[in-house]
This record gives sequence, C-alpha cells and structure tokens, in this order.
Amino acid sequence: FIDKWIKRFSIGSSVLFKLTEEGSGVSVMVTDSSSKTTNICDMGHGIAQLLSILISIETSIFKYRSHIPEEYQTISIEEPEAHLHPRYQSLLVPMIIEAYKTYGVHFIIETHGEYLIRAIRTSKQRRFHLLLQ
Repeated sequence: FIDKWIKRFSIGSSVLFKLTEEGSGVSVMVTDSSSKTTNICDMGHGIAQLLSILISIETSIFKYRSHIPEEYQTISIEEPEAHLHPRYQSLLVPMIIEAYKTYGVHFIIETHGEYLIRAIRTSKQRRFHLLLQ
C-alpha cells in the first residue's frame, strides 16, 4: 500500500525503514527509481506528514491482516492538507477510499482544505460523513 501510494504521489518508488546507529529510533528513507535514498527529514514538512499518514494506514493494514478487531483500525487526522500541494490534497481522497474499502480502515478527518472537501464531495464513495461547521 505505502509503495503504491508514494508512486502515485510521485514522491519515490519505495520506503525503507532503518534503525539508527544507536538503535534508539528509526529513520524513514524514500528510494527513487535510480535507487537514490533520501531521508524524509530532507523532503519537506508536507511530504513527511503525508508519509506519516501512509505509515499509519500501513500499520492499520497490518492489524487488519492480523485479525485485530476493527475498533483498533480508526485513524484520526487533523488537517491532512497542511503543507501539501493541491494536487497531493486531491489524491488523499482516493488513497483514503482504498484504505477503507480494501482494508476496513476508518478515518476521522478534521479539515478546512477546499481541495480535500471538494474531492470528497465529488467522490463516488458515498460512505463519507461530512460534518461541516
């Protein structure tokens, strides 16, 4: 899932997780088509935030495949559009729909993002519950 979507977002071709030298953390690296790796810290805040969302979805997919009960598969995201280019904002919706339809991942999303709201409204997926204030 994560590799498919970083390709769709044109960020890279795969994601690598490396233990830090002292073993106290994990570095997240993106590999491009020429096998060059870049730490997400060097890719901008919006890309790092997007990868964080993808990692959360991937974790929920793992739980789904491990038959962990559904109540543990809800992801809450506050302003996922922050720091993202409008093209990326619009791609969030099909990504979220696929995670929901294929793996049962549920989302609670708080947003003011015009592109995101418009993509949700024009989506053929009718299971979105919009709470607009």
